[in-house]
Amino acid sequence: MDADKLIAILQRGVAMHRDGKTVEAAAAYAEALRISPGNPDALNLLGVAKGALGLASEAAALIRQAIAASPSNAAYYVNLGKALADGGDLDGATAAYQQAAQLAPENPLVAYNLGVTLKEAGSLGDAVSALRRATELDRGFVEAWFALGTTCRANEDVAAAIEAYRHLLSLEPRHTRAAFNLANALRDAGNVDAAIVTYNQVIALDPANAGAHVNLANLLLAAGRIGDALTEYRRALTIDPTLAIAHSNLIFALDHDATATVTEQQAERTRWFERHGRGLAMSVSAECSREPSRRLRLGYVGDFRPHSASRCFGPILRAHDRNQFDVVCYSTSRSERDILPELRAAASTWHHVTPLSDETLAERIRADEVDILIDLCGHAEGNRLVTFARKPAPIQVTAWGHATGTGLSTMDYFLADPVAVPQSERTLFAESIWDLPCAIVCDPPDRLPPLVPRPVGYSQLTFGCLNRASKISSQVWATWARILGAIPGSRLLLKDWQFNLPEQRDRASAYLRQFGVSPERLTLLGGTTHQEHLSAYNMIDIALDPFPLGGGISTAEALWMGVPVVACRGKTVAGRMSASVLTALGLSDWIAEDKEQYVILALRRARDTAGLARLSAELRQRLAAAPVGSAALYTRAVEAAYREMWRRWCANP
Repeated sequence: MDADKLIAILQRGVAMHRDGKTVEAAAAYAEALRISPGNPDALNLLGVAKGALGLASEAAALIRQAIAASPSNAAYYVNLGKALADGGDLDGATAAYQQAAQLAPENPLVAYNLGVTLKEAGSLGDAVSALRRATELDRGFVEAWFALGTTCRANEDVAAAIEAYRHLLSLEPRHTRAAFNLANALRDAGNVDAAIVTYNQVIALDPANAGAHVNLANLLLAAGRIGDALTEYRRALTIDPTLAIAHSNLIFALDHDATATVTEQQAERTRWFERHGRGLAMSVSAECSREPSRRLRLGYVGDFRPHSASRCFGPILRAHDRNQFDVVCYSTSRSERDILPELRAAASTWHHVTPLSDETLAERIRADEVDILIDLCGHAEGNRLVTFARKPAPIQVTAWGHATGTGLSTMDYFLADPVAVPQSERTLFAESIWDLPCAIVCDPPDRLPPLVPRPVGYSQLTFGCLNRASKISSQVWATWARILGAIPGSRLLLKDWQFNLPEQRDRASAYLRQFGVSPERLTLLGGTTHQEHLSAYNMIDIALDPFPLGGGISTAEALWMGVPVVACRGKTVAGRMSASVLTALGLSDWIAEDKEQYVILALRRARDTAGLARLSAELRQRLAAAPVGSAALYTRAVEAAYREMWRRWCANP
């Protein structure tokens, strides 16, 4: 009779648990234990119920009792694994699932649970093996295929992740998360065209997926489809207006837009601040010392991995006078693995802040007692402008890393020069413009390759551009084609990682063919080491800067390699960096004011082969003697600016 009653009570508990009545189910299981103390099924079920109620330690203790009574029951070990995982004991959970796998080696659910737990514990290789086992045991196990895809991607095996997501989608074609992750993996693999197609498929399945619109826009921007990218960013913000990063991406894309004006660009920045930053500012600490001449603590917020911007601000960090300035770095890089060691060494204090919320980061900066906080991203990837909106430091400055104005009223200064930001435009900016000798600096790159003398003949001349391929718009292709068409036998060399991709190479050749130039006159080079990148300039006689978004560091690097640059003065800050560099070197006669003058200037310089050779031979000396090419000289100007900013702040409490 008691056995029948026990079974009935357990069945009632299971039914209530299935209906979401967990408390009632737990009471039923407890009643079963009173009838049959030590009953393993009752102990196991009560443990599961306790776990569902958030009582992980109680759950684990009860299930352990069940295992002690019935040690060969694989399901008990699975439930113990979940209880331990919920309680944060991933090692214990892994051991429980491994025991379950030994008892039930053909059970795909056991292999799946083991794999998921191993992934959470950081054992990615073992996790992949367990999840593969789950999918081998059950080829239709959708959750296992999804987990396998995410684990392979985390383990940096993008090809395997793509394969897993594709198999899952063959089972469930409308699995939006799998399609989204597949698009991300295709993007990571550099398969831009396939990723674009897949993001569009995600959007067709889920039009309100703001993340898909943003990621699609990022790829469209990289492919040079500026108008389409802007449309997708705006769709994402219509879906979710709170996406500050998406809004920053829109602003970044506007800097690539040939039709955008400075007025429009700065107005969008103001909208960003009104939507994402207004009202967040903290009060300045009353304990902050207002001593004008004391040693100042500088806080630099940015991405310190190798890229063009870090080649600008990196030398400044290394050249600071440590008697006058203490340097704290707040790294926004996704991973610390690729951080430049010389930049880490330049900081007295280093924080990896990517995992921190903007509010927590602001509190960290205040606790560090930073006097002047410098933004090194602008609205580019990795920015923490919401933190800057909180005003955690007395003085805040934006500079160098895609510095084009932030729109934040809490950002005090923008380090630039009269070329980058003419006097006529300065009222459009939220920041006060502080003029330096040049908007950027570019020290000689490490292990600067030697110059290779090259005979310059008018009919053998090679033009080149080593900027991002996304900057080369159709109007740039048309302009360059005119130059090549006017000089028979001349060639064009382009270099960017995108040209590793066959579809990008075909696209470039098609552009030249469209404008009447044979693709045989085009040389395309893909991504390489920085040293090899610089050495490619030895194959170029004249560099052609793209527009409306031109170079900056790439322009300075061309000059270091003895290659003069033809540039077009842009209508916006981002389009004037090359003009800033050339002006700082006394080479303003290499700056055109429009496309027509750009063509005329390029042809005139190409015909002056003797003048080209003379200038090429002296460019390194000119750079080394000027602040734009000397971090030591440039940093003294920056430090003088910081000190004067501080004096003004001390004088105006």
